[in-house]
Amino acid sequence: MTPIKSAVPASRGVKVPPVADISSLSVFLEQAEVCREQAREAARLKRFRSALGLFATASALCRHVESNGDEAQIALAQERLQSLSLESTTYGELARSARRSSR
Repeated sequence: MTPIKSAVPASRGVKVPPVADISSLSVFLEQAEVCREQAREAARLKRFRSALGLFATASALCRHVESNGDEAQIALAQERLQSLSLESTTYGELARSARRSSR
């Protein structure tokens, strides 16, 4: 199999290393889930900026799978991206609320 190039441009700040083959893309989905769990914990501790960065990393990992995966991986990545987008928006709103109330 031919190596797959990273789908995330370096200019975005989140670097995803290239993958050796399609089957290893499931590792990216697992790592995205770890980032999501860490983001939730950061938000629980009111570290919203950290949480949003972790959500962005999880999203980048899912986008990489969406661009390079097989049908099942693409469907799972798209489902997770929708969920991550919703959570990221929610925590972004909480961050803005917390900032306004601390002034």
